Order: sequence, then C-alpha cells, then structure tokens
Amino acid sequence: MGRRFGKSSERIARQILKNLGLIILETDHDIVIDDVKVGEIDIIAKDDDNNIYAVEVKRGYSDVSSLRQIYANAKILGYKPMIVCKNFSDKAAKKVSEELGIKVIKLSEFFLIDPEELEIIIRESLHEIFDEYGFRPIDFSLIEEEDLEVLKKISVSETFKDVAETLGLNEKELGKILGNLRSKGIFPIKSKNFQALKKHASRVIHQKDFDERIKRIESLLEKIIQLLKMEK
Repeated sequence: MGRRFGKSSERIARQILKNLGLIILETDHDIVIDDVKVGEIDIIAKDDDNNIYAVEVKRGYSDVSSLRQIYANAKILGYKPMIVCKNFSDKAAKKVSEELGIKVIKLSEFFLIDPEELEIIIRESLHEIFDEYGFRPIDFSLIEEEDLEVLKKISVSETFKDVAETLGLNEKELGKILGNLRSKGIFPIKSKNFQALKKHASRVIHQKDFDERIKRIESLLEKIIQLLKMEK
C-alpha cells in the first residue's frame, strides 16, 4: 500500500514540476558507486537555466534526516538538491534546508490553487497512468508505413534532432508529422518531453506487433475450424 501511494505522489510531483516549467529528464534513477547501488533519486529534472535537480518526493513532512539524505544524494551526482513534500516537520528541518541550499516545493502551499489548475494536474496524472499501463486506446488501422518508421526511429533515438536527422527532415517537418500522429490518436494530445514520447513510441510498436500476432492466430484458428468442418 505504501509503495502504491508513493508512486501516486511521484506522479503528482512530476506534474507539479512540469507546471513550474521544469523538464523531467529521468525517474527512479539509481545512484551507483563502483558498480554498487548506494541509493535512488525519484526524479531528475532541469529548469530553464539548465540547472539539473535531484528531486526527492515525500508524501509527508520533511525532517532533518530526509533533507540530509537528498543533499548527500544530489552531491554524489553533482546535481542541485530539491524535495517535494507537504511541509517541514519542524523549525530545525527548515533551518537545515536553508543552510544546505535545498529547494523545497511545499504541497501545502502549491495546492492553494485554482480548481482549473488542480483539474489539469489530476487529468495529466491519469493520462500518465493510462500510458504506463497501456490503457490508451489506439486504432492501429490508422498507422501507415511512414508512421511506423517514425515511431521506430523515435524509440531508438535520444532527441528530436536525432530523429529529424535520421529521417532527413528538419525539426519543423518532424513537428508536423508528430502533430499528425497526435491527430490520429497515436500520440497523446498534450506535448511531452522526448523521453516520454520515446517510451510511448516503443509501447505502440509492441502493441501493434501484439495486435498483428493475435489477428494471425485468429486467422489460423479460423482455417483450422473450416478444415475440421470439411472433414466431417
């Protein structure tokens, strides 16, 4: 139960960070020293000034211990420390965050927002859950060969620029193709960072392959049934 709540908190935290203008680079990042895992960072994010943050997400209140931990983890990776939590547990925790230069996003303050903003956060979190578990419905008959080629390139590339160069397109032309994929319901309507679209592209490719295999199996079964009927 605790882990499930933890993942929900991380989803909400990611949407909050996006709303604040940060780009999510990675989630559940392992901290490894000499091939030994020594810790994990919930979120790696970057702001408009190219500052990279190691973000810890807590459902409850941040105490001195948790603040020291995120500070140590961030220093190992060479990133700036950030924590998303309800609030400080006490005055000592607040003082430690100030002394260590930890950026704190307090949910208790953030959720004093307009209902419209809260609705967007909840809706985006739900979309993320649908994408994660493959619940987003896709009409595979709309996927043409050129669409599939773009999806494959996205699934193995690291940036939009890499995809454009591989396909011999400029970024504007690639953007038009992505817009077309969104209009077909193959990609989410809301814009996402490249890593999220990369995962989505891989998922669509696997789902399409699975769908085609099921259809082939159904076709073979139909033929077998017809042959059995003829033998009778």
